Amino acid sequence: CPYSCRETAFADAGQHFFLKKDDGHFHLDVKHSYYYQVQAQIKLCSVEYCDFVVWREEELVIQRILPDDDFIVDAFSKCEQFIKLAVLPEMLGKWYTKKSKSTITTTKPDSAVSMKPDSEQGEQQLELWCYCRTGESGEMICCDSNSCNIQWFHTSCLRIAKIPKGKWLCPDCRKNKKKDPHSRSTKTLQS
Repeated sequence: CPYSCRETAFADAGQHFFLKKDDGHFHLDVKHSYYYQVQAQIKLCSVEYCDFVVWREEELVIQRILPDDDFIVDAFSKCEQFIKLAVLPEMLGKWYTKKSKSTITTTKPDSAVSMKPDSEQGEQQLELWCYCRTGESGEMICCDSNSCNIQWFHTSCLRIAKIPKGKWLCPDCRKNKKKDPHSRSTKTLQS
């Protein structure tokens, strides 16, 4: 029973209400977060359907919701990408909360990645790039924002099949609407 509609008919609940009315019948809005929740519960509990019930003293809506396989595939793909680009980097390397510079110190140079000497200690520093926090490899793209915290990204991590033309901002800079561009370039390293 939606508390927000305790004294309002479902039909008068407003455009952000989770029930929509078509052909005189109410149904769960497929764009509402409840639909995501119901589909996830159907999939995770391995059941054939879910009876979605909405009740108030004057009204009762019961809708049998079946699994939406296309929806599940799309939602799982988005979840997988979120885990790879946000959760794992933070869990494994404190990528978003770590305040230090994005380098690690090593004594063995690796020919497959770019190494820069540390003039004070005579050691090498391996530059880490992208959300995955690894060295240079494969095709990479540079963010056009001078204030980008990461700068270089693997096209495979971003699932970019083709380098876009013109200026390009990474997802973080696009989100933050940083407007401090520098020239973009791409590079491919031979394995």
